[in-house]
Amino acid sequence: MKQVAVYPGTFCPPTLGHADIARRALEIFSELIIICSDNPHKINNIFSPEERKELWRCYELPKEIEVLTLNEFIAKRIEAKRIIMIRGIRTEDEFEYEKTVMFLNKKDYGIDKFAYLISDEKYQEISSCKIRTAVLNKDNCDFSKFVSPLIIPRMQEKLFQSKR
Repeated sequence: MKQVAVYPGTFCPPTLGHADIARRALEIFSELIIICSDNPHKINNIFSPEERKELWRCYELPKEIEVLTLNEFIAKRIEAKRIIMIRGIRTEDEFEYEKTVMFLNKKDYGIDKFAYLISDEKYQEISSCKIRTAVLNKDNCDFSKFVSPLIIPRMQEKLFQSKR
């Protein structure tokens, strides 16, 4: 039975840290599916899952990485026992949250295999939420340290449209 490595997340927007975890997962697994999903507990998600899937194109990902929306992934009908869920950990503080994620996925979806990758130090302070907030506040910072330079204009355009 072939295992399927999946890296699910909101990815609004996908960051350099997310891309790093995805590339590093390929050092362990021969293929990876990134799943762009929604999390009702996260605020200011300005992009739909379909738009987030497109934002991943701003990164030069290896061909062994496929990016899907949650609905597209569900349509593949992959058995839960074949799934290995990839998760990135930035800090020690995230372990408690990740324990909740792990048990929720076991209870609700039958996923019981997880691979945790610790973020590279240069990406530990990056979060999609912080980036959205900074763009909303028009903070003057070098966003290229956090996301692909192609993503910021798309975020600014989306935020401008939503304020109209």
